[in-house]
Amino acid sequence: MDGGKDIDLDFTNTSYLDLSGSSWEFFLQDIVRRSKTLTYISVVTSFTCSKMRPDGFGGMAVLITRDAIVGTSTGDILEDFLADAGLDDERPGTETVDPVDAAARSE
Repeated sequence: MDGGKDIDLDFTNTSYLDLSGSSWEFFLQDIVRRSKTLTYISVVTSFTCSKMRPDGFGGMAVLITRDAIVGTSTGDILEDFLADAGLDDERPGTETVDPVDAAARSE
């Protein structure tokens, strides 16, 4: 990695923070800004669901630097891959539907 370090976190003694009023990304960005050695923090997360739902799974990746926080979901990554391959308009059921146009057609 370029300037980053892999860190294994030990959650044996876990503390919990209520971040409902703020975003955790900004806390991590503040750490990067104050650090003399860190140039970035990368976060990879996964989302699961206890039921088999088509929208119940996925993930995201976030890159946090001193000046920027950027991230994307696994769904967005796949959409980009499909667009790059020229296949973004070929998946059944993924068409963009204009609700006004759809209502006019159903009359």
